[in-house]
Amino acid sequence: MAAVPALTDAADSEAKPGHGRRASRGPSALEQHISRTRMTNLPPKARAEDVKHLSDFEEMMKLYKQSERKRQELDEERKRVKDAELSAAQSIWSDEILPSWTRARREARLRQVWWRGAPPNLRGRVWALACGNAQMLPRNLFTSAASAARTARADGTFPASDDEAIEADIASTLPSLKLFQRDTGPLFDDLRDVSRARTHAGAKRGADCHSVPGAAPLAAMLLANLSPSETLVALLNLLAERPWLRALYAPAPAPAAGDTHLHTKTPGAPAFRQDAAAGFERVFDTLLADQMPKVYANMQARGVRPSAYVRDWVRTLFVPFLPFDAVARLWDCILLEEGDALIFRAGLAIVKLLSARLYAPDRAELTSILRGNNAAALRVYYRDASMDAAWVPRDNVYAQYGIGEEQLFATLEEQNEWWRDSTLERLLDRELSG
Repeated sequence: MAAVPALTDAADSEAKPGHGRRASRGPSALEQHISRTRMTNLPPKARAEDVKHLSDFEEMMKLYKQSERKRQELDEERKRVKDAELSAAQSIWSDEILPSWTRARREARLRQVWWRGAPPNLRGRVWALACGNAQMLPRNLFTSAASAARTARADGTFPASDDEAIEADIASTLPSLKLFQRDTGPLFDDLRDVSRARTHAGAKRGADCHSVPGAAPLAAMLLANLSPSETLVALLNLLAERPWLRALYAPAPAPAAGDTHLHTKTPGAPAFRQDAAAGFERVFDTLLADQMPKVYANMQARGVRPSAYVRDWVRTLFVPFLPFDAVARLWDCILLEEGDALIFRAGLAIVKLLSARLYAPDRAELTSILRGNNAAALRVYYRDASMDAAWVPRDNVYAQYGIGEEQLFATLEEQNEWWRDSTLERLLDRELSG
Protein backbone atom coordinates (compact mmCIF):
# COMPACT_ATOMS: atom_id res chain seq x y z
CA MET A 1 0.00 0.00 0.00
CA ALA A 2 1.28 3.45 -0.89
CA ALA A 3 2.64 5.65 1.90
CA VAL A 4 0.58 8.68 3.01
CA PRO A 5 1.93 11.93 1.53
CA ALA A 6 3.40 14.07 4.27
CA LEU A 7 3.60 17.84 4.76
CA THR A 8 7.19 18.95 4.67
CA ASP A 9 9.10 21.87 6.09
CA ALA A 10 12.60 23.16 5.56
CA ALA A 11 13.36 22.27 9.15
CA ASP A 12 12.51 18.61 8.47
CA SER A 13 15.37 18.28 5.99
CA GLU A 14 18.06 19.58 8.34
CA ALA A 15 20.10 17.22 10.49
CA LYS A 16 19.83 17.86 14.21
CA PRO A 17 22.96 19.26 15.87
CA GLY A 18 25.09 16.52 17.41
CA HIS A 19 23.71 13.69 15.26
CA GLY A 20 25.87 11.99 12.67
CA ARG A 21 22.97 10.56 10.69
CA ARG A 22 22.16 12.50 7.56
CA ALA A 23 18.72 14.08 7.20
CA SER A 24 16.05 11.87 5.66
CA ARG A 25 15.00 12.60 2.10
CA GLY A 26 11.39 11.56 2.74
CA PRO A 27 8.89 10.78 5.50
CA SER A 28 10.17 8.52 8.25
CA ALA A 29 8.64 5.15 8.95
CA LEU A 30 6.76 6.71 11.88
CA GLU A 31 5.48 9.62 9.79
CA GLN A 32 4.13 7.18 7.23
CA HIS A 33 1.75 5.83 9.87
CA ILE A 34 0.78 9.11 11.60
CA SER A 35 -2.11 11.14 10.21
CA ARG A 36 -1.18 14.72 9.37
CA THR A 37 -4.85 15.78 9.24
CA ARG A 38 -6.07 14.55 12.62
CA MET A 39 -4.96 15.22 16.19
CA THR A 40 -2.98 12.38 17.73
CA ASN A 41 -5.37 12.01 20.67
CA LEU A 42 -8.24 11.06 18.32
CA PRO A 43 -8.84 7.66 16.71
CA PRO A 44 -6.95 7.25 13.43
CA LYS A 45 -8.62 7.80 10.09
CA ALA A 46 -8.86 5.24 7.38
CA ARG A 47 -5.84 5.50 5.13
CA ALA A 48 -7.86 6.47 2.04
CA GLU A 49 -9.69 9.17 4.02
CA ASP A 50 -6.41 10.55 5.32
CA VAL A 51 -4.93 10.72 1.83
CA LYS A 52 -8.02 12.54 0.55
CA HIS A 53 -8.07 15.05 3.41
CA LEU A 54 -4.38 15.78 3.02
CA SER A 55 -4.89 16.38 -0.68
CA ASP A 56 -7.84 18.67 0.10
CA PHE A 57 -5.74 20.61 2.60
CA GLU A 58 -2.92 21.13 0.13
CA GLU A 59 -5.44 22.29 -2.48
CA MET A 60 -6.91 24.79 0.00
CA MET A 61 -3.46 26.15 0.78
CA LYS A 62 -2.75 26.48 -2.93
CA LEU A 63 -6.01 28.41 -3.46
CA TYR A 64 -5.25 30.60 -0.44
CA LYS A 65 -1.84 31.54 -1.84
CA GLN A 66 -3.40 32.31 -5.21
CA SER A 67 -6.03 34.47 -3.51
CA GLU A 68 -3.38 36.37 -1.53
CA ARG A 69 -1.33 36.92 -4.68
CA LYS A 70 -4.42 38.23 -6.50
CA ARG A 71 -5.29 40.53 -3.58
CA GLN A 72 -1.78 41.99 -3.60
CA GLU A 73 -1.99 42.55 -7.35
CA LEU A 74 -5.34 44.33 -6.94
CA ASP A 75 -3.92 46.52 -4.16
CA GLU A 76 -0.97 47.45 -6.37
CA GLU A 77 -3.30 48.22 -9.27
CA ARG A 78 -5.50 50.44 -7.08
CA LYS A 79 -2.42 52.32 -5.93
CA ARG A 80 -1.28 52.81 -9.53
CA VAL A 81 -4.73 54.12 -10.48
CA LYS A 82 -4.83 56.47 -7.48
CA ASP A 83 -1.34 57.80 -8.21
CA ALA A 84 -2.31 58.36 -11.85
CA GLU A 85 -5.47 60.24 -10.82
CA LEU A 86 -3.55 62.46 -8.42
CA SER A 87 -0.92 63.16 -11.06
CA ALA A 88 -3.60 64.03 -13.61
CA ALA A 89 -5.29 66.35 -11.10
CA GLN A 90 -2.04 68.16 -10.27
CA SER A 91 -2.70 70.97 -12.73
CA ILE A 92 -6.26 71.44 -11.47
CA TRP A 93 -4.96 71.85 -7.94
CA SER A 94 -2.16 74.20 -8.99
CA ASP A 95 -4.12 76.29 -11.49
CA GLU A 96 -7.68 76.31 -10.12
CA ILE A 97 -7.98 75.25 -6.49
CA LEU A 98 -4.96 76.77 -4.76
CA PRO A 99 -5.23 80.25 -6.35
CA SER A 100 -8.86 80.44 -5.20
CA TRP A 101 -9.35 77.42 -3.00
CA THR A 102 -12.77 78.47 -1.63
CA ARG A 103 -14.19 77.76 -5.11
CA ALA A 104 -13.88 74.06 -4.32
CA ARG A 105 -16.54 74.48 -1.65
CA ARG A 106 -18.97 75.86 -4.21
CA GLU A 107 -18.23 74.11 -7.51
CA ALA A 108 -19.23 70.46 -7.85
CA ARG A 109 -16.43 69.66 -10.31
CA LEU A 110 -13.71 70.93 -7.97
CA ARG A 111 -15.35 69.31 -4.95
CA GLN A 112 -15.11 65.98 -6.75
CA VAL A 113 -11.40 66.53 -7.41
CA TRP A 114 -10.91 67.42 -3.74
CA TRP A 115 -12.88 64.34 -2.67
CA ARG A 116 -10.27 62.10 -4.28
CA GLY A 117 -7.61 63.68 -2.08
CA ALA A 118 -4.93 66.31 -2.41
CA PRO A 119 -1.60 65.45 -4.08
CA PRO A 120 0.87 64.71 -1.26
CA ASN A 121 3.30 67.38 -2.49
CA LEU A 122 0.56 70.04 -2.21
CA ARG A 123 -1.17 68.81 0.94
CA GLY A 124 0.70 71.15 3.27
CA ARG A 125 -0.37 74.23 1.31
CA VAL A 126 -3.93 72.93 1.07
CA TRP A 127 -4.25 72.27 4.79
CA ALA A 128 -2.71 75.60 5.77
CA LEU A 129 -5.21 77.43 3.55
CA ALA A 130 -8.16 75.33 4.71
CA CYS A 131 -7.36 75.79 8.40
CA GLY A 132 -6.83 79.49 7.82
CA ASN A 133 -6.06 81.97 10.58
CA ALA A 134 -9.41 83.28 11.75
CA GLN A 135 -7.87 83.57 15.22
CA MET A 136 -5.47 86.22 13.86
CA LEU A 137 -2.45 84.52 15.41
CA PRO A 138 1.00 86.03 14.76
CA ARG A 139 3.32 84.18 12.42
CA ASN A 140 6.05 84.01 15.06
CA LEU A 141 3.74 82.48 17.67
CA PHE A 142 5.55 79.15 17.69
CA THR A 143 8.96 80.73 18.20
CA SER A 144 7.81 82.89 21.10
CA ALA A 145 5.53 80.29 22.74
CA ALA A 146 8.07 77.45 22.46
CA SER A 147 10.79 79.67 23.94
CA ALA A 148 8.49 80.76 26.76
CA ALA A 149 7.56 77.13 27.45
CA ARG A 150 11.24 76.18 27.70
CA THR A 151 11.82 79.05 30.14
CA ALA A 152 8.79 77.99 32.19
CA ARG A 153 10.10 74.43 32.39
CA ALA A 154 13.52 75.69 33.45
CA ASP A 155 12.14 77.81 36.29
CA GLY A 156 9.58 75.20 37.34
CA THR A 157 6.41 77.10 36.41
CA PHE A 158 5.38 74.79 33.56
CA PRO A 159 2.98 72.26 35.18
CA ALA A 160 4.70 68.89 35.58
CA SER A 161 1.37 67.12 35.06
CA ASP A 162 1.02 68.77 31.66
CA ASP A 163 4.55 67.77 30.66
CA GLU A 164 3.86 64.16 31.67
CA ALA A 165 0.58 64.15 29.77
CA ILE A 166 2.29 65.54 26.65
CA GLU A 167 5.01 62.88 26.80
CA ALA A 168 2.41 60.12 27.23
CA ASP A 169 0.33 61.45 24.33
CA ILE A 170 3.35 61.56 22.03
CA ALA A 171 4.48 58.07 23.05
CA SER A 172 1.27 56.60 21.62
CA THR A 173 1.19 58.73 18.46
CA LEU A 174 1.62 56.92 15.13
CA PRO A 175 4.42 54.59 16.29
CA SER A 176 4.50 52.65 13.02
CA LEU A 177 5.61 55.77 11.12
CA LYS A 178 8.73 55.99 13.31
CA LEU A 179 8.68 59.78 12.97
CA PHE A 180 7.70 60.75 16.49
CA GLN A 181 9.60 58.27 18.67
CA ARG A 182 11.80 59.54 21.45
CA ASP A 183 15.54 59.56 20.60
CA THR A 184 15.13 58.19 17.05
CA GLY A 185 12.11 59.97 15.58
CA PRO A 186 13.14 62.93 13.37
CA LEU A 187 9.97 64.86 14.30
CA PHE A 188 9.85 64.00 18.01
CA ASP A 189 11.36 67.29 19.19
CA ASP A 190 9.11 69.31 16.88
CA LEU A 191 5.99 67.52 18.11
CA ARG A 192 6.93 68.00 21.74
CA ASP A 193 7.75 71.68 21.17
CA VAL A 194 4.44 72.27 19.36
CA SER A 195 2.52 70.50 22.14
CA ARG A 196 4.21 72.53 24.87
CA ALA A 197 3.81 75.75 22.89
CA ARG A 198 0.08 75.09 22.46
CA THR A 199 -0.36 74.59 26.19
CA HIS A 200 1.65 77.69 27.03
CA ALA A 201 -0.11 79.82 24.39
CA GLY A 202 -3.48 78.85 25.83
CA ALA A 203 -2.39 79.76 29.33
CA LYS A 204 -1.10 83.14 28.13
CA ARG A 205 -4.56 83.87 26.70
CA GLY A 206 -6.04 83.55 30.19
CA ALA A 207 -7.55 80.08 29.89
CA ASP A 208 -7.21 76.94 31.94
CA CYS A 209 -5.55 75.28 28.94
CA HIS A 210 -4.06 72.05 30.17
CA SER A 211 -2.90 69.24 27.93
CA VAL A 212 -5.78 67.20 26.49
CA PRO A 213 -5.11 63.62 25.36
CA GLY A 214 -5.50 63.43 21.59
CA ALA A 215 -3.89 66.75 20.71
CA ALA A 216 -0.56 65.08 19.84
CA PRO A 217 -2.06 62.98 17.00
CA LEU A 218 -3.63 66.12 15.54
CA ALA A 219 -0.34 68.00 15.73
CA ALA A 220 1.52 64.99 14.31
CA MET A 221 -0.69 64.84 11.21
CA LEU A 222 -0.12 68.53 10.62
CA LEU A 223 3.63 68.24 11.25
CA ALA A 224 3.88 65.51 8.63
CA ASN A 225 2.92 68.17 6.09
CA LEU A 226 3.72 71.57 7.65
CA SER A 227 6.54 73.33 9.48
CA PRO A 228 6.29 73.64 13.30
CA SER A 229 5.31 77.33 12.98
CA GLU A 230 2.57 76.54 10.46
CA THR A 231 1.47 73.55 12.51
CA LEU A 232 0.84 75.53 15.69
CA VAL A 233 -1.19 78.19 13.88
CA ALA A 234 -3.19 75.58 11.95
CA LEU A 235 -3.78 73.49 15.09
CA LEU A 236 -5.03 76.38 17.22
CA ASN A 237 -7.35 77.53 14.44
CA LEU A 238 -8.61 74.00 13.85
CA LEU A 239 -9.45 73.52 17.53
CA ALA A 240 -11.10 76.93 17.78
CA GLU A 241 -13.09 76.98 14.54
CA ARG A 242 -14.42 73.42 14.24
CA PRO A 243 -17.51 73.26 16.50
CA TRP A 244 -17.19 69.65 17.70
CA LEU A 245 -13.45 69.94 18.30
CA ARG A 246 -14.03 73.24 20.07
CA ALA A 247 -16.51 71.51 22.39
CA LEU A 248 -13.89 68.89 23.25
CA TYR A 249 -10.85 71.14 23.51
CA ALA A 250 -12.24 74.51 24.55
CA PRO A 251 -10.52 75.35 27.84
CA ALA A 252 -12.61 76.13 30.86
CA PRO A 253 -12.19 79.59 32.39
CA ALA A 254 -9.26 79.74 34.75
CA PRO A 255 -10.54 79.17 38.33
CA ALA A 256 -10.61 82.15 40.63
CA ALA A 257 -8.55 82.09 43.79
CA GLY A 258 -10.01 79.60 46.22
CA ASP A 259 -12.26 77.93 43.64
CA THR A 260 -12.19 74.18 43.12
CA HIS A 261 -10.16 73.28 40.06
CA LEU A 262 -12.25 72.18 37.10
CA HIS A 263 -10.00 69.26 36.18
CA THR A 264 -11.05 65.74 36.90
CA LYS A 265 -8.71 63.68 39.04
CA THR A 266 -7.41 61.75 36.04
CA PRO A 267 -3.88 62.88 35.04
CA GLY A 268 -3.97 64.68 31.73
CA ALA A 269 -7.78 64.72 31.67
CA PRO A 270 -9.53 67.31 29.51
CA ALA A 271 -10.06 70.77 30.97
CA PHE A 272 -13.62 71.03 29.69
CA ARG A 273 -16.79 70.24 31.56
CA GLN A 274 -17.80 66.63 31.05
CA ASP A 275 -21.08 67.50 29.30
CA ALA A 276 -19.52 69.93 26.81
CA ALA A 277 -19.78 67.52 23.86
CA ALA A 278 -23.02 65.82 24.93
CA GLY A 279 -25.11 67.75 22.38
CA PHE A 280 -22.97 66.58 19.45
CA GLU A 281 -23.12 63.01 20.73
CA ARG A 282 -26.93 63.14 20.99
CA VAL A 283 -27.05 64.25 17.35
CA PHE A 284 -24.78 61.35 16.38
CA ASP A 285 -27.08 58.98 18.28
CA THR A 286 -30.11 60.35 16.43
CA LEU A 287 -28.46 59.83 13.04
CA LEU A 288 -27.37 56.33 14.06
CA ALA A 289 -30.91 55.43 15.16
CA ASP A 290 -32.28 56.65 11.85
CA GLN A 291 -29.83 54.79 9.59
CA MET A 292 -28.99 51.67 11.62
CA PRO A 293 -31.96 51.13 13.95
CA LYS A 294 -31.13 47.54 14.88
CA VAL A 295 -27.52 48.33 15.75
CA TYR A 296 -28.68 51.40 17.66
CA ALA A 297 -31.30 49.41 19.58
CA ASN A 298 -28.79 46.77 20.64
CA MET A 299 -26.25 49.36 21.75
CA GLN A 300 -28.90 51.27 23.68
CA ALA A 301 -30.11 48.08 25.34
CA ARG A 302 -26.55 47.33 26.48
CA GLY A 303 -25.91 50.88 27.67
CA VAL A 304 -23.27 51.76 25.05
CA ARG A 305 -23.36 55.52 24.50
CA PRO A 306 -21.41 57.58 21.93
CA SER A 307 -19.21 59.01 24.67
CA ALA A 308 -17.69 55.52 24.99
CA TYR A 309 -16.24 55.58 21.46
CA VAL A 310 -17.18 58.64 19.37
CA ARG A 311 -15.38 61.06 21.64
CA ASP A 312 -12.02 59.38 20.96
CA TRP A 313 -12.68 59.41 17.21
CA VAL A 314 -13.39 63.12 17.17
CA ARG A 315 -10.73 64.17 19.68
CA THR A 316 -8.08 62.59 17.44
CA LEU A 317 -9.92 63.11 14.13
CA PHE A 318 -9.56 59.35 13.54
CA VAL A 319 -5.73 59.46 13.40
CA PRO A 320 -5.03 56.32 15.49
CA PHE A 321 -7.88 54.29 14.01
CA LEU A 322 -7.27 54.27 10.25
CA PRO A 323 -4.28 53.83 7.90
CA PHE A 324 -2.21 56.98 7.51
CA ASP A 325 -3.14 57.48 3.83
CA ALA A 326 -6.84 57.05 4.64
CA VAL A 327 -6.61 59.60 7.45
CA ALA A 328 -4.79 62.07 5.19
CA ARG A 329 -7.49 61.82 2.52
CA LEU A 330 -10.24 62.02 5.15
CA TRP A 331 -8.65 65.17 6.55
CA ASP A 332 -8.58 66.63 3.03
CA CYS A 333 -12.35 66.19 2.90
CA ILE A 334 -13.01 67.30 6.49
CA LEU A 335 -11.05 70.51 5.96
CA LEU A 336 -12.93 71.21 2.73
CA GLU A 337 -16.16 71.49 4.72
CA GLU A 338 -16.84 74.54 6.83
CA GLY A 339 -18.78 72.51 9.40
CA ASP A 340 -18.59 69.06 10.97
CA ALA A 341 -20.64 67.07 8.44
CA LEU A 342 -17.73 64.84 7.38
CA ILE A 343 -16.87 64.07 11.00
CA PHE A 344 -20.40 62.81 11.61
CA ARG A 345 -20.41 60.91 8.33
CA ALA A 346 -17.04 59.26 8.95
CA GLY A 347 -18.20 58.10 12.39
CA LEU A 348 -21.40 56.65 10.92
CA ALA A 349 -19.39 54.96 8.15
CA ILE A 350 -17.17 53.24 10.71
CA VAL A 351 -20.20 51.99 12.66
CA LYS A 352 -21.64 50.70 9.38
CA LEU A 353 -18.42 48.83 8.59
CA LEU A 354 -18.44 47.33 12.09
CA SER A 355 -22.19 46.68 12.16
CA ALA A 356 -22.00 42.90 11.68
CA ARG A 357 -20.05 42.72 14.95
CA LEU A 358 -22.31 45.06 16.90
CA TYR A 359 -25.07 42.63 17.81
CA ALA A 360 -23.08 41.19 20.70
CA PRO A 361 -25.19 40.86 23.88
CA ASP A 362 -22.51 42.23 26.18
CA ARG A 363 -21.68 45.88 26.87
CA ALA A 364 -17.97 45.29 27.47
CA GLU A 365 -17.61 43.35 24.22
CA LEU A 366 -19.46 46.00 22.20
CA THR A 367 -17.32 48.76 23.67
CA SER A 368 -14.09 46.84 23.03
CA ILE A 369 -15.08 46.25 19.40
CA LEU A 370 -15.77 49.95 18.85
CA ARG A 371 -12.56 50.99 20.58
CA GLY A 372 -10.53 48.37 18.72
CA ASN A 373 -9.23 46.61 21.84
CA ASN A 374 -11.27 43.41 21.64
CA ALA A 375 -8.79 40.74 22.75
CA ALA A 376 -10.37 37.91 20.75
CA ALA A 377 -10.39 39.91 17.50
CA LEU A 378 -6.77 40.99 18.00
CA ARG A 379 -5.60 37.43 18.66
CA VAL A 380 -7.27 36.23 15.47
CA TYR A 381 -5.89 39.10 13.39
CA TYR A 382 -2.34 38.76 14.69
CA ARG A 383 -2.60 34.94 14.85
CA ASP A 384 -1.30 34.90 18.39
CA ALA A 385 -3.43 33.01 20.90
CA SER A 386 -1.03 33.93 23.71
CA MET A 387 -1.29 37.70 23.10
CA ASP A 388 -1.61 39.77 26.26
CA ALA A 389 -5.28 40.69 26.68
CA ALA A 390 -4.27 44.19 27.82
CA TRP A 391 -2.30 44.98 24.65
CA VAL A 392 -3.90 47.22 22.01
CA PRO A 393 -2.51 48.66 18.77
CA ARG A 394 -1.74 52.37 18.88
CA ASP A 395 -2.28 53.19 15.21
CA ASN A 396 -4.22 51.71 12.30
CA VAL A 397 -6.39 50.19 15.02
CA TYR A 398 -9.14 49.06 12.66
CA ALA A 399 -6.81 47.10 10.38
CA GLN A 400 -8.00 44.07 12.34
CA TYR A 401 -11.46 44.64 10.83
CA GLY A 402 -10.21 45.21 7.29
CA ILE A 403 -11.15 48.90 7.33
CA GLY A 404 -8.97 50.94 5.00
CA GLU A 405 -9.27 53.87 2.62
CA GLU A 406 -11.23 51.99 -0.04
CA GLN A 407 -13.79 50.58 2.40
CA LEU A 408 -14.24 53.87 4.24
CA PHE A 409 -14.76 56.03 1.16
CA ALA A 410 -17.03 53.50 -0.53
CA THR A 411 -19.26 53.64 2.55
CA LEU A 412 -19.12 57.45 2.61
CA GLU A 413 -20.19 57.55 -1.04
CA GLU A 414 -23.13 55.24 -0.27
CA GLN A 415 -24.32 57.87 2.21
CA ASN A 416 -24.91 60.33 -0.64
CA GLU A 417 -28.25 58.60 -1.24
CA TRP A 418 -29.68 59.75 2.08
CA TRP A 419 -27.39 62.35 3.66
CA ARG A 420 -28.73 65.90 3.91
CA ASP A 421 -26.68 68.72 5.43
CA SER A 422 -29.93 70.49 6.27
CA THR A 423 -30.95 67.60 8.52
CA LEU A 424 -27.68 67.84 10.44
CA GLU A 425 -28.06 71.60 10.82
CA ARG A 426 -31.60 71.17 12.17
CA LEU A 427 -30.50 68.54 14.69
CA LEU A 428 -27.55 70.64 15.83
CA ASP A 429 -29.76 73.68 16.26
CA ARG A 430 -32.17 71.65 18.36
CA GLU A 431 -29.51 70.11 20.61
CA LEU A 432 -27.13 73.04 20.96
CA SER A 433 -29.46 76.02 21.11
CA GLY A 434 -29.48 77.70 24.48
